[in-house]
Amino acid sequence: MTFVSPCCRVALDVLTCPRCRTTYTEHAGIAVLVDPAFVKTAGFEVNDRRYQNGAVPWAYDRQAPEVQKYSVLTETVVSLLPSRASAVADVGCSLGLLSQHLLSHCDDVTALDLSPSAVARVKERLGPRVSAAAASATALPLPDASLDVVVMSDGLVSWSLGDAGKLTAVREAERVLKPGGHAVFMDYVTPSRHHELIEPVKAVFGIERMLYTHDRLWYVTESMVRVLKGTAVHTFFSESLGWSKALKKVSRLLGPAGSKHFGAVVQKPPAVTGTAAPRT
Repeated sequence: MTFVSPCCRVALDVLTCPRCRTTYTEHAGIAVLVDPAFVKTAGFEVNDRRYQNGAVPWAYDRQAPEVQKYSVLTETVVSLLPSRASAVADVGCSLGLLSQHLLSHCDDVTALDLSPSAVARVKERLGPRVSAAAASATALPLPDASLDVVVMSDGLVSWSLGDAGKLTAVREAERVLKPGGHAVFMDYVTPSRHHELIEPVKAVFGIERMLYTHDRLWYVTESMVRVLKGTAVHTFFSESLGWSKALKKVSRLLGPAGSKHFGAVVQKPPAVTGTAAPRT
């Protein structure tokens, strides 16, 4: 993937936008294609700090419902790929678990995250197989109509973008998709807040199908055994796929209310290839 300036969406001259002369920076060899003024804010630093100590935030590489969430996302994206040559972007990639899974099915994977430290670790781990840059979901450094699939996971609500920011991010997803391409939006919110993801998505796209992970009962149970955190009992429960699958069967009975991780699959309308001949 060839990155463009997020400000004017033109090819970069090294790290400078040739149109408005905005100059971007690098971190550990990773282009930081984020508004330079925002890079200097405390919010940007706080977000990046999560990834500076080498730990995996929220243990999402081991926690059972997180592992299963990535399986759902991977299976969903793979089902949408026209071919192995398809172009996919993992927006909000964190440490690149989804990007890594997708590389087994796709040769053109782009990993983007607001945290330069996170993206640097993705690039270090996955190497030249993945294109990577620090970027905001509200100003993607990608050309128009360049992707077959774009994923924004954990997610429009969790990123605290506000209503306007969520809508901007969804519009960016629409912009970078090829006609007929798909976007997958997923987030972690209580069922009473599902509308906070659905509404901005529906403002831009028609929803093709919903994704539900049926993990709510797991999180309820985990909150009750959290007093044992740090013990072998808590670790076993947290990482047990068997327990998680059993609890999913019960959560499924609640319908959409049984999911905290949930999402939507949408499609950009295909290009019109021709018009019908006028009737005579």
